Amino acid sequence: MLYGAEPKAALGLVDPPEKDCLADLRTGLRGPTLENDPKWTFTRFDRDEVELVAPR
Repeated sequence: MLYGAEPKAALGLVDPPEKDCLADLRTGLRGPTLENDPKWTFTRFDRDEVELVAPR
């Protein structure tokens, strides 16, 4: 996933019985907090500080 879109493919891999986990991930992606930070699952980069290896 690039440029701030929702990682739909990754979220689709969450085990269906883990509905609470999926809900927490979606909430954290919309508005991260100290208690609900999606960076424990997903990595974010500042696009001003990183460069793509190959063009999209």
